[in-house]
Amino acid sequence: MNQRVNILLIDDNEIDHKVVSKLLESYDEPYHLVITRTLKEAKNLLEASLVDIIILDLHLPDSNVEQTLLFVEQYEENYPIIILSTLDDKALRISAIQKGAQDYFVKNEYDAPLLARVIKYSLERHRLHKQLHAYARETKEKELRLMEAQAIAQIGNWDLLLDNDTIEWSPQARTILELEDSRSYTSLSWFIELLDPGQQPSVWNIFRQAVLENTDFNIDLKVNLPTGKIKYLNLRIRSTGVQDEREKGVRGTIQDITARKEMEAALVASEERYHRLFEESTDAIFITTEEGSFVDFNPAMVELFGYSANELANIRVNKLYFNPYDREKVKKLIAQRGLIRDYEVTLKRKDGKKIDCMLTSAPWVSLDGKQRGYQGIIRDITEIKRTQELIRNKEIAERSARLKQRFLANMSHEIRTPITAIAGLAHLISKTDLTDKQREYVEGILTSSEHLLALVNDILDFSKIEEGKITFHSIEFNLREHLVQLIKTMEFSASAKGIDLRYQFDPAIPDKLVGDPIRLNQIVYNLLSNAIKFTEKGFVNVTVSLVEDARNAAVISIIVKDTGVGIPSSKINTIFRSFTQLGKDITKTAEGTGLGLAITKQLVELQGGSISVKSQPGRGSAFEVIMMFKKQKEKSPDEKKEKETDKPLLLDADIGFKKILIVEDKKLNQLVISEMLKSKWPNIELDMANDGKEAIEKIKNKKFDLVLMDVQMPVMDGYEATKIIREHFKKSSSELPILAITAYNTEVEIQKCQEYGMNDFVSKPFEPDQLYEKVMALLHTHPVNEKRPAESGTRPPAKDRGKPDLSYLDVVTNHNAALKEKIIQMLIDETPDELFTLQQHVKEKNWKRVRAVAHKMKSSITYLGLTDAFEAIKKIEDYAGQEVHLDQVPSLLELVARDCTHAINELVTHRSASPQQVQE
Repeated sequence: MNQRVNILLIDDNEIDHKVVSKLLESYDEPYHLVITRTLKEAKNLLEASLVDIIILDLHLPDSNVEQTLLFVEQYEENYPIIILSTLDDKALRISAIQKGAQDYFVKNEYDAPLLARVIKYSLERHRLHKQLHAYARETKEKELRLMEAQAIAQIGNWDLLLDNDTIEWSPQARTILELEDSRSYTSLSWFIELLDPGQQPSVWNIFRQAVLENTDFNIDLKVNLPTGKIKYLNLRIRSTGVQDEREKGVRGTIQDITARKEMEAALVASEERYHRLFEESTDAIFITTEEGSFVDFNPAMVELFGYSANELANIRVNKLYFNPYDREKVKKLIAQRGLIRDYEVTLKRKDGKKIDCMLTSAPWVSLDGKQRGYQGIIRDITEIKRTQELIRNKEIAERSARLKQRFLANMSHEIRTPITAIAGLAHLISKTDLTDKQREYVEGILTSSEHLLALVNDILDFSKIEEGKITFHSIEFNLREHLVQLIKTMEFSASAKGIDLRYQFDPAIPDKLVGDPIRLNQIVYNLLSNAIKFTEKGFVNVTVSLVEDARNAAVISIIVKDTGVGIPSSKINTIFRSFTQLGKDITKTAEGTGLGLAITKQLVELQGGSISVKSQPGRGSAFEVIMMFKKQKEKSPDEKKEKETDKPLLLDADIGFKKILIVEDKKLNQLVISEMLKSKWPNIELDMANDGKEAIEKIKNKKFDLVLMDVQMPVMDGYEATKIIREHFKKSSSELPILAITAYNTEVEIQKCQEYGMNDFVSKPFEPDQLYEKVMALLHTHPVNEKRPAESGTRPPAKDRGKPDLSYLDVVTNHNAALKEKIIQMLIDETPDELFTLQQHVKEKNWKRVRAVAHKMKSSITYLGLTDAFEAIKKIEDYAGQEVHLDQVPSLLELVARDCTHAINELVTHRSASPQQVQE
């Protein structure tokens, strides 16, 4: 009867529990399944219970992927571990196996037979692995005992006194030579006479060379002691190398190697056993002469280099080196060190293919003590090095990508904040009573804000432009009206410098063209702003003319001419390069990034156009852009009628009775979103979930028309919840519209939302109309607008540090006094507690919890309108999440605490002083 297999499943997902339990029902041997949901529970269980194998989910509530892999590394020697993950990530799979995992499964991509086989194979591999470790430990212990024996080997010292040819022996040397205790000295002649007659002349010569030529020697000798015993001794001779004749001397060591000689004889007797090891080794083993001819080699050597045994026996070792001179380097290193270990060298096969190898080699010495050649081991590490290089390149690429995306996200936020503030204030001004001139100015500000936002988007997407991945829209627009509006926005800059800004339009240009007006705006804006910037007097003239009028398209020429500083001929060919500037010696003014003309050129050429320049220093420049625009095809009467009946989605439309689930972990945000929706559509039914796991349970038991899903939540985030809904639910629920609520409006974030199956996204904090537009678009199943709205995660800055600015709160509550009062009360109640919790986690250096609390506090600080505190809390979240710049967190937290405390105190004081309170 087979012994029962105890299986431990570590996974916090109930669905996975059921899947694994169901699959194990077909396991053909007795088993017992135990389930834990966290690493902490699992560790406690492993200390108290018998477990044979572990099935482990990488994503657990109390650990991230790195911590889970550390658990694998800690326990892999005692238990076979099988990894389960929702991610089919090759790099993650490799990392898990390297840490000691037996196998790696992507959830829902395995069946019962496969799971059963993997469990059996993992148990067997782990058993063999433990046996191998035991064998390695035993081998290591033997090596340590051998090293200890060598350390305590008895070696004697001696000194030759040249003035009377007398040798002084140390006590241990006297013991080796079995001298009387009183005899500390003997003559050199006495010692040489103990040797065999055939050795005596050579030893005399060795001592002579040591004295006269400062030469060192190491020789094994057969000695006939006065007691009649025969010993084998190793004699090391070393000259002191002193130039002064009076201080010259020779000294050395003497060691009894009789036992070693006897051991060598024993080794010869067991030569067959070692020969078998030599033949079966997977590493290449060789013995060569000094000249490089092979004396012996094993089959692995033949397999590594691709020669036949006969061919290898008849070539010189130099031929195996990719660089033949490397062998001389190896020989010199061996001569200097006596041994080289794990030395990297490039060798080559018979077919010329390079192989990266690790070489361990030492001199090959015969029994007479002479070096006859070299012996060693070669290990092929070509694949290991290739894998290491791939991993290293991948890490560098991923690190570069992370740095780039972090820079783009931060840049986007920092630049968009003032742009959105300008646009918002201009929009508010446009709603007041204005003169015609004032309205023209305000419209110019709004147009410039939109244009500036488009510029920011293109700068952030510069890498995409270089890769040719930028997209262009095809929109019908009036070229004349569009460019006139742009030029008017530039009139103020030109008039401020006393420059005459002129423009001429060819009346033959068609009224309606099809193209990308935003990109065209960017092109002309860049050329106009440069012309005004580098012109001190005179004029800037824009000429738009029709070059060719075809049936379906029109070719347009746009020339921007100025009377500015001009461009030297030496600079003409470089001005369109990225980050290239003319230099202050020419412009006499501060310059920008040097990206404007580079972006302009690529935008023109990517749309099939061309750009050129003519210029003379001191007399001005003329840039000409030639582009082709499509013409709008005339519609038939039926198409026109259909177009008229195709009404746009209106923000005041009734969506009817709909059931909407709001998934958000912060109560304050739940209140704001629900009140926004209720104030717009009183008949809708709202339900709340505090995290992704809770949302999944609600969707299982209730039918919803729409889900508003926050992406950053504890327990289970919005990405994971959406993935489960899309992959594991029935069709009616899996196709449920999901609107992501995210803190960043970056390309990476948008792509991530799409990859996980979210239908659309809205950035926090958002304007009510944006939320309404997104909700209606998803419920009516057609888009509101192809153009993505500008990021809404910005607001006007607070007027004074620590003073609350509730203007954004007025917007999100639509000036609903009762709702505003309710939110203020929640801010007063929750903010101090959140601050205290955040301070405690910082003291404890619990960076995971610091990041989570900081993320939640961003909403509260946004509603309070504290700009400095918002930037500080955002940095705290980023630093804690990445565990970088942690020394800056306390000072940032101090700023957040100070501003939030002042703001809350002011709100409390204001409410206490007010005689009337809004009643709920």
